[in-house]
Amino acid sequence: MLRARWEAVTAHAGGLLEAQRNTGAAGASHERQTAELLQILRDNASADEVINVVLAMFGFSEHRPTRFKSDKAFGFQLARRVRGLARVNAGSHLDAKTGRLKRTYRDTPPKAMECLAETLQLAFGVAGMRLAAMDKQDAEVVMVERQQLHDALKDMT
Repeated sequence: MLRARWEAVTAHAGGLLEAQRNTGAAGASHERQTAELLQILRDNASADEVINVVLAMFGFSEHRPTRFKSDKAFGFQLARRVRGLARVNAGSHLDAKTGRLKRTYRDTPPKAMECLAETLQLAFGVAGMRLAAMDKQDAEVVMVERQQLHDALKDMT
């Protein structure tokens, strides 16, 4: 189901770009940039990689809620992590001090990153939140079992 959602998101982005090319109509630049980012991701990263990163970010957010100052900060990091899956978005330069190649990412306007984050959250947010809640519940069950084992061993002495 999540792969089908990813395909729908990228197909919609492709349709948006195609419509803008064919009609020449003006549109919001951040929406076009987001559609281009989605097309780059579709062509350079597998759907499973994208889905795994998105779900992992939701799990991370659930386990470490103070890590992100706001929902907007979470969305920006989500978009940044997913965008980093496509090597096309990164360039490299030689660091003169160390003599090593360093990876640098091209700047993307904040509105485009925000739009990408909203798109990913709409597509995968429910699944990510549900998976994070299930993971948290499983961790609580393990903690209760450990505590019961500890108490039982404590009673034996």
